[in-house]
Amino acid sequence: MINPKLFIDEEAADLKCQGANFVYDARTIRVFVKGPDTGINKDTGIFVLLHGVGGRQNDISWKVLRKNLANRYNALVIGVNFIGTECMARDTDYVLKQFHFLGQAIGPSCKGMGTAEKPHRLAMPSPQFYFFENRVAAEQASLLFPQEFWDWGGFQALDVLQGLQWTMSRVVEAGLPLDRQRCILISRSAGAQAAAMCLKLAPATFSGYLDFGGAVCGAHNTESFAAIMLDPFSHALGVDNRFFSGLIKEHHLQLGVSRRSPVGFRSFDVGILPSLVDEVVIRNTSEPAHATPEKFKGLRMFCLQGCDDAIFPPQGKEALFDFFRQRGATGKVRAITQADVDDKLILGTEHIFIKDFEAVVHAFAGDFLRIRREAPREPDLLPDQPLVFPSINGFWRFQLSPKPTVDFIRQHTTGQAP
Repeated sequence: MINPKLFIDEEAADLKCQGANFVYDARTIRVFVKGPDTGINKDTGIFVLLHGVGGRQNDISWKVLRKNLANRYNALVIGVNFIGTECMARDTDYVLKQFHFLGQAIGPSCKGMGTAEKPHRLAMPSPQFYFFENRVAAEQASLLFPQEFWDWGGFQALDVLQGLQWTMSRVVEAGLPLDRQRCILISRSAGAQAAAMCLKLAPATFSGYLDFGGAVCGAHNTESFAAIMLDPFSHALGVDNRFFSGLIKEHHLQLGVSRRSPVGFRSFDVGILPSLVDEVVIRNTSEPAHATPEKFKGLRMFCLQGCDDAIFPPQGKEALFDFFRQRGATGKVRAITQADVDDKLILGTEHIFIKDFEAVVHAFAGDFLRIRREAPREPDLLPDQPLVFPSINGFWRFQLSPKPTVDFIRQHTTGQAP
């Protein structure tokens, strides 16, 4: 039965998905979908929003953004609270600095007040002190093997694809048309890694990739990426971090569970499951062995990147885009320079350069969001077609349908994929 009112009001759904121990139904993600107020038609496209570290799709700013993008560009706008969304914690030094500045020092069992000159001491050692942004984060940090951690595009990409599949299934059930040749990923900051992994797994699904200040793992920074996966956003000082140097210099944010669950596809038995090097290989979005010569044919890309971004400068994104362009994509990196700074849309030229995200989207990428794929391709979210990617100690195997899953086939020598 045709349902012309589908997604006119934003809908949210909780979806079961694969857990860090590879068991299905071990985790739950929340998906948000908003369509045009006038309803879905044959020209309605699909936008998928991917937030960075600290972002949450249920925040009011993202809700307003979904509504406004849906109506302005005639699109179904999808937001997914993928793995890692709820696990953020401020690190000790940052919390103490902020509370001391306010004249307060607060610990789990410390109710005293202090001043910036003479703050009260915390009631427990600072390495054990975390300020959790929400109850879920605190609960996850108390677990021996947390299911919630920022995994840099591994399960995050599968979560995004599952949210997209659920949305598409609802559209099909409602008997509504949709323009599958205008399906665009829109990412910010660390959400770019999840976006690039979605392109790696399902390149024909997406017609466009729009990024704002994204940090992505490619062949140019895998060593740095390995260090960050082991010690996200903070203390890997002995490593040449190159394009991730800003994360080492400014460790204001870290993952509260990172020390106990350092990587995404979690290895409970290192003799069977993937090692850290395998985790990095699969997240390398410019790995030649994982991309055919025309893998990204028809994909359009556009990126804004601060010219002084210490976390991921424009030349790092150019290296990634070159890899995609050599395999059929088109697009460019637009560096944000001092000439762009107006204190209305653009704040500066570093990693956080945007003042008004929605206004920046309209000003710099409005036309980009309206363009369909020039050479139509069949979507590749299809059943019974596993994707196999060679790694150092074995092979990664992804199944995108009926529900996105992954497993790792460990071998002691590399060879042809099974």
